[in-house]
Amino acid sequence: QRLTEVISEKEKDIQREIALKRELAEKLKDQLSKVDELQMQIRKAHEEQGVPLSELQEVKAQNSSLQEQLSQLESQNNENKEKIIFYKFQQSEGQKELEKEREALDG
Repeated sequence: QRLTEVISEKEKDIQREIALKRELAEKLKDQLSKVDELQMQIRKAHEEQGVPLSELQEVKAQNSSLQEQLSQLESQNNENKEKIIFYKFQQSEGQKELEKEREALDG
């Protein structure tokens, strides 16, 4: 029973962590969209009035950084999914053990 509770709590913790990381990933995707939009605006301005290329390079660097963060979050999300599968497996194994013990006690 206690094992089941501990595993259930861990699953809940992981689910919360996944939800937070999904939320963060969505925010990063939004930021990437904004950065892409800014890049287009900067390119237009650069074409129209010769905006310094350093600004364009700075935005590209920010975009690259955001893409890396998004990639890391997606990787962590996948790791958490694997953890949930493992904990569910552990929980089912624990349930099997409990049933065996009950049968032995009842027998």
